[in-house]
Amino acid sequence: MTWPISSTRLTTLTLALVGAATLAGCGDDMEAREAMDYDESMDEAAAEVADAQMEAIEADAPDSLEISEDFSAVDLNGDSQLDMDEVTDWAQRTGFSYRTWSENGDSTPKAFYGTLFARFDGDADGTVTRMEWSRHAPLFPSDILTESDFTRWDEDGNGELRRSEVVAGFESTDLYASIDSDGSSSIEDAELIEWFYDLVDTNDDGVIDATEWSDAQAYHRSMEM
Repeated sequence: MTWPISSTRLTTLTLALVGAATLAGCGDDMEAREAMDYDESMDEAAAEVADAQMEAIEADAPDSLEISEDFSAVDLNGDSQLDMDEVTDWAQRTGFSYRTWSENGDSTPKAFYGTLFARFDGDADGTVTRMEWSRHAPLFPSDILTESDFTRWDEDGNGELRRSEVVAGFESTDLYASIDSDGSSSIEDAELIEWFYDLVDTNDDGVIDATEWSDAQAYHRSMEM
């Protein structure tokens, strides 16, 4: 984003004109600051609404965001690996659904990316630091997120990502479309579970082993830190 900056060249213009140009520049700077303050206030308002909605959802399913079951409890056929049917059974049994995973149950792209912001913002202070980014971004395919995206998304250059910056950044990717496999412009539970399955299956061999499940449990615990 390019901020408006006034410039005054020494010419034969009168002092009055120089003064007018300076005042115009101050007005531009004021508008820029007001625009930034507005963005921040909108971020805070959205976060407050999301927090209230999340509290209501968690009251119904307080453990829905946790991978609390041991691998052996999910491995129903005892073959030391989890297939999609077993993970789907686990999800249905524990209440892992879009409604409980997301902040407000809204499956639109903007709401979905707002949910990802909340996941990245581990300390819930309203911004994503580079350390928080480095913890979560590697989970995503390199054609979705790269290390350079942090700097590119940081429009005001303050070294942190506000909610609006993260949402706008994700909107520039193909992430939502890659999850919405049926192209319905809405993410259903089955699509969310499939995406989750692919994230946990880190070696992309089509099954989840005990180590991958344990790593996923550790990651979800780290999101609360």
